[in-house]
Amino acid sequence: MLSGTAQSKRCPQCGIEKPRSAFYAAKRPKSGLRSECKVCGNSNTSRYGREHRAYMADRQNVCYQKHIVERRLANREWKKRSGWVDERHKILARKAVCRALKTGKIIRNPCEVCEDTNVQAHHDDYTKQLDVRWLCAKHHGEAHRSPNETTN
Repeated sequence: MLSGTAQSKRCPQCGIEKPRSAFYAAKRPKSGLRSECKVCGNSNTSRYGREHRAYMADRQNVCYQKHIVERRLANREWKKRSGWVDERHKILARKAVCRALKTGKIIRNPCEVCEDTNVQAHHDDYTKQLDVRWLCAKHHGEAHRSPNETTN
């Protein structure tokens, strides 16, 4: 194959003329292909990974830890804004409803307002764990936003 043909390209690293299918795609070059072939590119990536393993592992750990801290802070802020503030009885009520649904103690009914079958359990009082109203997502949100509802 000739170097000037559209069907092939020379890899500058190994110096071998290869078909265009032996090169990864790239957006910037006019040819639309990376300069080095797939074999050379893969070996470069592997070598870099071996040489910088400790740095990459440390960097990944730092990023992960930063993400965990940010996520926890975001959750804390959301809890403050929504008034949730780590109320254990809400969690217990939700779990009780899940168990009761699985065992057949209670059954899912259509939405009380619009008869939609895609419903969620709404607790007016979280201390009465299985005393729920079935509401669709729209009406469940409205029930939580209504000013006359008392929250526990």
